[in-house]
Amino acid sequence: MELDPNATSDLTAFFTKRFPAPEDRQALARAAHIAFREPELSDPDIAWGGLVTRAREQSALPRLARCAARKRPDDENLQGVAAVLSGRAWPPQRQSTSSSTWKQLGTLGVLVGVASVAWAASGPDKASIATTGSSVESASIAIEEPAALSTTSPQTVLPSDAGTPSVEPASTAPTAAASSAAEQGSDRPSGAALESTPASTALPSDPTPDPVGSDLAGAGSAERIAPATAPEEQVFIGCSGEPGELVGYWYAGRESPGSKGDLIKVPRDLNVRADYPDRHNNYDRRAKINCTLGVGQNLVLTADPIRVPGDAYWVPLHATRRR
Repeated sequence: MELDPNATSDLTAFFTKRFPAPEDRQALARAAHIAFREPELSDPDIAWGGLVTRAREQSALPRLARCAARKRPDDENLQGVAAVLSGRAWPPQRQSTSSSTWKQLGTLGVLVGVASVAWAASGPDKASIATTGSSVESASIAIEEPAALSTTSPQTVLPSDAGTPSVEPASTAPTAAASSAAEQGSDRPSGAALESTPASTALPSDPTPDPVGSDLAGAGSAERIAPATAPEEQVFIGCSGEPGELVGYWYAGRESPGSKGDLIKVPRDLNVRADYPDRHNNYDRRAKINCTLGVGQNLVLTADPIRVPGDAYWVPLHATRRR
């Protein structure tokens, strides 16, 4: 696929955010059989720019993306870029009567461009675009590795209304499908020796598998405190409704953040979805995103968290005032 200079620049930044270390670039270059020499300058953007250029010159850019995707099978954006560069449709088409109308270059621009904007705004290490059918919810960015929520004292001042992008753990099922798609085909050029690669993450047998574990796993759970005495008015970025109206549900991880009335600090940007995964919706974790919660916001839990199969918690969010 021919990339214009803007797409090449975005793709360079895309890889730099995920693999900034020199050893990561060298390992990926070896795995993709790309002749590449690490530059003397330590700037990862410059180094990745050189690697992407060498990959294009050697017609190995799809192979490089597939090798990177196998390193991070939980990264939906990375799976999407690998699929598009390899000529496959993204998101993967499920049982549907409608034909795919995605254009490869346009899809790549969405996957890479939107993620770059999200990083510029919030700086998370792993962003993932929520996809539904053949469309991209470009306003919502998801995260695969939620940290345990931390509590704060009721006297903490509420944050301002500055907008932040939404983040939340990505659905395991679509990720597994994308990872499987990235595994298809050989990543070695003709005549090159076979090289072992990490196996993709397998899905548990549970109908609602837990999100894949991350390097944040094992962090302490939120300390449950007495019912909060903070001001009743809470302002959530992008959320609105009549007082008491159900806004949606956000993913808290494997540890309950507390109980109704507890005051917590939002540890990272979170998507607030219209529904939580359970039997009533066939465990769908990709429900419509209604609004977002920004990192650092103080939040009084308006209802007890809901425990779903797989030992994961989703927390209802109710409006406390109309914006």
